[in-house]
Order: sequence, then structure tokens, then C-alpha cells
Amino acid sequence: MTSPFLLLNLPTVVLREVFHELNVLEIIITDQMISSAYHNSEFGMIVVFKYLFDILPGPVDLSIDLENIRNLHGILINFPKCRNLIINERTLDPKYEHDLYEILDSVKVENEFDALFTQENEIEVDQIKHLNYVRIAYANWLTLPGLLSMKCRKASFMNHKLSRSDLMTFAENWYNSTDQTIEMIVFGWDENDPFVPKSDVLKWKPWNPRVRSKYYFSDLKYKPERQVDCSEGFDITRPDGLTATFLFEDFFDCTVTFFVWHDPYPEHARLQESKDLLAQELQCFKNIATSRNSSAQDKEIYKTVKNVLDRSCDYKTLVKVKDSKPHLRNAETFQLYDPIVHNVCAFKNEISSIRNEINNRRYKLRR
Repeated sequence: MTSPFLLLNLPTVVLREVFHELNVLEIIITDQMISSAYHNSEFGMIVVFKYLFDILPGPVDLSIDLENIRNLHGILINFPKCRNLIINERTLDPKYEHDLYEILDSVKVENEFDALFTQENEIEVDQIKHLNYVRIAYANWLTLPGLLSMKCRKASFMNHKLSRSDLMTFAENWYNSTDQTIEMIVFGWDENDPFVPKSDVLKWKPWNPRVRSKYYFSDLKYKPERQVDCSEGFDITRPDGLTATFLFEDFFDCTVTFFVWHDPYPEHARLQESKDLLAQELQCFKNIATSRNSSAQDKEIYKTVKNVLDRSCDYKTLVKVKDSKPHLRNAETFQLYDPIVHNVCAFKNEISSIRNEINNRRYKLRR
């Protein structure tokens, strides 16, 4: 059994300086952000987190907003390795310019690299090609040989200089290989140039429901839709039976996506996964209710949230209920339940949608 961690056992310098005006509850309640009014934010962050990592060891995820960092090197030197690294740079101000190559040279990223840079910046393909997931906002440095060497499961390259011919060569290279790694690669594309795959080597075919599902289930963080409609995509099937799809989409961002169907009918696995995730969220709800359902306010909030979960699959319902009860709206318990209700509603809707899709496909195949 683990022992409770007492914040008052932190070193004096941390208590007196770094934790000054720090909302300690944010460490306990969320995993998103903590804030401090300490004048040297980089030093404060390093002192606090190095101490926490020593007593609570685990994988490190770094998310850095360059506009708020004055000494990036001073931070990275304390984190030679991390699981995931997100670098966000939202301004063209020259004083915020950083070198992506040097950043990746300083930190060994093990799983995911997300570079939301607004400026042109070069990196070496060898620095990222082995990662599970890569997202580059400005990839004008990416060449065809670099793309062909990628071993990522999922990737997104926007603002690149790759041509239609390059993408065809990439697809042909995949077709003639035995690669089992690639799952999904997104390429930014010109909205005035609708993408239709053409090749003298490969025979691209329209969607056939007897070959693969209509929907691809995406877990990319920046794609709000989990089910991607691929009915308008074009397919090729390798000699080993593995099918890939090129899909042109013109929504908020114009993209061409290369999907690989390792599971041609993923809705069955996704249905079970959604059920398991739903059960986990409901258990979280039960745990919070058991630990906090003591005061009259907590009991009222519990009943309110339970009614929403039992009767509705729409998260907006909870928002309306909260707005109708101002005395409860800002309660801490409501804040704990809020993400759970959001997830439960999402998983219930997804389960319903997947079941409908499975039934529709069965009906079409019988005809």
C-alpha cells in the first residue's frame, strides 16, 4: 500500500519560494497545468518537478510553449529523456526563434513529437523516424527519401513541398514492401488541387464494402472525429492482403491521408474498447461519489449527475442543469464529475453509432 505524499515535506526553498501562490489543488485534481507566481518560472518548475519525479518516478511528458520560456536550454538540460514532447510556438517574433534540430539533439524523445511551429525549421529525419507519432506543422524540409525512410505508426506533415508524384512513389514503395508499421499519415494539401491517385504501376479502386469498412477509427489528438468516413477514398491491396486508402478531405485543413487497414473491419474491436472505456468512466464516477457523497451539497450534485448519465447521452444536458443551479455550478465536486460526464456521453454515442454501422453493413452485404 502506498503512503500519502505530504507537500509540507518538500524542501524549504520550494515551500518558501516556488510554491508561493501556487494552487496546490490543481496538482491533485488535474493533470493539465499548475501555476506559480515565482519570479523565475524555469527554475521554479525544475525544482518542483525534479523533486516530484524523484519520489514519484514515471514517464515524463513535456509540453513547452516557447512564448513563456526565457531559458529553454536551462529546462531541456534537466530533461535528457522524455516519453512525449510537444513544442508550441505561436508567434513570428524573432526573439522566440528556436532550432528544432538542437531541441531534438538535447532531448531523447521515445514516443511522440509534436512541433507546432509557425516558422520554417529543419530537423534530421533520423531524429524522428523511429517514433510512434510525429506531427510537424511546417515540414518544408521533408524530402521524398526522408518520407520513404519513415518508420512511424502515425504522422502528420503540413506545409511540405512534396508533390502528387512523390505521394504516388510513397504508395508504390509501401505496396512493394512488407511494412507492417504504418497506420496513418496525413499530408497537408492545396485546396484548389483535389487529389485523385493516378499511377501507371498501381490500380487504385473505389471503396468496396466487401474489402474494408466505411470508417477508419482515428486516435490522432488533433482530429476531433474518431470515425473517419473513407467511403470516398481510393484503395490498393498488396499481395499479402493488406489494404491502404488515399483520402482527400477539405475541411478546416485540406489534407490527403494515407490509411492502412491492419484491421479491415475495426468497428468490432472499437466497440469492445468503447465499452471498456465506458465502464472505466462509470467506475470513476462511483469512486468519487463514494469518497465525497457526504455533505448535502455533494449528495445533490451526485443525484444531478447520475440523472444526466442515466437519462441522456448529451453532454450539453449537464451544462444546462449546472446553469439552472447557480449554487452548485462552481462546486469542486461538479468539476470532478464534469470530464467523466463528457467522456461517458461520448462513449455512449460512439457505441450507438458503431452498432448502427455494423447493422447497415450486414444489410448491404445481404442484398
